[in-house]
Amino acid sequence: MGIQWVYSEPKDDAEYEGLISGYADSGDCDLIICLGGSQSSSLENVAPNYPQQKFVILDAVVKGDNIRSYTWRDQELGFLAGFLGACLSDTNTLGFIGAHDIPLCNLGAAGMIAGAHYANPDCQVLVDYANGWAEVNGCYELATSMHEQGASLLYHTASAGGLGILNAGKEKNFLTIFFDGNLNADAPQTNIASAIRDFPACAQEAIQDVIDGKFTAGAIEKGLAENSLYLDFDGSAYQIPADVMEKYNAAVAAIKDGTIVVPSTIEEAKVWKAA
Repeated sequence: MGIQWVYSEPKDDAEYEGLISGYADSGDCDLIICLGGSQSSSLENVAPNYPQQKFVILDAVVKGDNIRSYTWRDQELGFLAGFLGACLSDTNTLGFIGAHDIPLCNLGAAGMIAGAHYANPDCQVLVDYANGWAEVNGCYELATSMHEQGASLLYHTASAGGLGILNAGKEKNFLTIFFDGNLNADAPQTNIASAIRDFPACAQEAIQDVIDGKFTAGAIEKGLAENSLYLDFDGSAYQIPADVMEKYNAAVAAIKDGTIVVPSTIEEAKVWKAA
């Protein structure tokens, strides 16, 4: 894009505030991009001290006249995972594991419940939480337990803990859909797809707006309609039947054109019916 850039890889959350302040103090950065909700409070503290500095945060909302926030309708990815899972299930049972019982994680749970019911009203979704963002072993145990309860496919919003779900599916031969990064090739026989949120495209959009003098602050939400969410099947060896993929593509189109509006809470999802 014809820009110069620098970046940091913090080893600990305590480093965030100092790094953000350091970039702002330098006066060299037209834009400072923060990644993830864990940086929210640090950006909240730093940004008011530098009113002329432009900031972006990805995957969180931080208010400020110099901050642009990007979030995603994660419930739409959950819907697609639940829809595919229900179409493929021979047990009428799926599983969802979140990092925490919080609204952000439960977007995926809500979507999965709605998607499963849309494909098959008799399909149930087991929901549990790892109580941590990197609980690989805990997620492995939860996934194994859900599989023993009949869950034929598992999906998650458990961050790095999702590796435990991926590994459990691979070892115990049940289906999974990974979240936030394509790891299909790590379990090609059992991980049928990976749920992707297009972080790079949002960063690029913000950078281009700075270059063009069009940068504005505020919260921007992205989803399927903006081509910012999708399931990536590349690298998976699992063959989804053609008739299921046809139905899946129809569901994607219906979400994109607004025919299907996916609920964002578990409570809504349990009683949700497509218009």
